[in-house]
Amino acid sequence: MLKNIFKDEILDIYHIGSTAIPTIGFAKPIVDILIVIKDIEKMELYNGKMKVVIWVWAKR
Repeated sequence: MLKNIFKDEILDIYHIGSTAIPTIGFAKPIVDILIVIKDIEKMELYNGKMKVVIWVWAKR
């Protein structure tokens, strides 16, 4: 889903935060990610689409 939003701009996606550590045992129920894109100046172009994705996913 994220690759569809960022298309050719995306360089990598990293899973970070407590849920990225399998042995932690007390991770919160939120997955933290870091999206690396080619041009940080273009990030605002994707804010609207990201808000929709987050809202839809959170409603599940």
